Amino acid sequence: KRRAHHILNRLETVGAEIDAYTTKEYTCIYTIFMSEHLERALELMSDIIFQSQFPEREVNKEKNVVIDEIQSYLDSPSEQISDDFEQLVFESHPLGKGILGTVESVQSFSSAKVSAFHHRHYTPSNMVLSTSVNLPSKKTRNLVKKHFGGLKQGSAMKRLNQTHSINPLRKTTSRNTFQSHYITGTTAYNIKSEKRFTMNLLNNLLGGQAMNSRLNMNIREKYGYTYHIESGYSAFSDNGLFYIYLGSDKKNIGRIEKLLKKELNKLKDNELSPSQMRKVIQQYQGQVSIAAESRVNQVVQRARSLMTLGRIERYEEVIQAVSNVTSSDIIETANELFNLNKFSCLIFEND
Repeated sequence: KRRAHHILNRLETVGAEIDAYTTKEYTCIYTIFMSEHLERALELMSDIIFQSQFPEREVNKEKNVVIDEIQSYLDSPSEQISDDFEQLVFESHPLGKGILGTVESVQSFSSAKVSAFHHRHYTPSNMVLSTSVNLPSKKTRNLVKKHFGGLKQGSAMKRLNQTHSINPLRKTTSRNTFQSHYITGTTAYNIKSEKRFTMNLLNNLLGGQAMNSRLNMNIREKYGYTYHIESGYSAFSDNGLFYIYLGSDKKNIGRIEKLLKKELNKLKDNELSPSQMRKVIQQYQGQVSIAAESRVNQVVQRARSLMTLGRIERYEEVIQAVSNVTSSDIIETANELFNLNKFSCLIFEND
């Protein structure tokens, strides 16, 4: 019932923010506001989510915006290689499809298609509303009921648990870039696996966000072969992905691959000492605790865990689960996952 500038001004005039993003498995629409503006935020969110209109002229305008975003990704090989690698690993599995889609798929959208998709998916039965606000809980519940309580529940969508067989592939393409981009990895544990806690520790130790990761210390700092190198682990509802990414000149790729193999084999062959385990656990727990300081992180994490696990997994539970991980768990997981014969690899080689 509002135009775009009315939507933006409704919250931004009181210093609030409104934004949204899409992942492989869910869409998140969120606002950040002062507690006294909770009703303003709830009313606007309800209007946006459930009363949206999709006139053809606006759909066409947004299609151009998304196509421009797709093209911006094509101009950024460090971002494009991630999407292409997921397609290489997951192939026909839905996780192999890019979030933005393709220019062709976006151009095929119409007002009717968008409206049907919205009507099918954006229903209360498919959603979780999560808040963190400095107001009495009774008042918060009453305001939520006022703006969301009278809505039709709609049909709940069933999650598809699709298995995926590993078909390791290696692909190299030439690009007109200043450096080569390299990514390798394989499927990993899903969000419900108890091994995800061990996997998070293992990934953090190998190439996580800290500068003291093994990949950063033993490849970047020791040899200077790359400016940026990292590993990552993403857990989805029915699958997972582990990867190692780096950028370097193509003359260094062969040397780096040998060093990567060496680091992975170290984790497979050498059990961590008690002092090493304490440091690994302490570092990860500190990172989780700092992340928990963000209210946005809190509300998103609660909503996501309720959707995927059927319950709220609190940060305290994660910290406790991580503290129970042993060096035997680490080496067992490394041997189970770091089978290089099952790794796929994608290289954007600079000319």
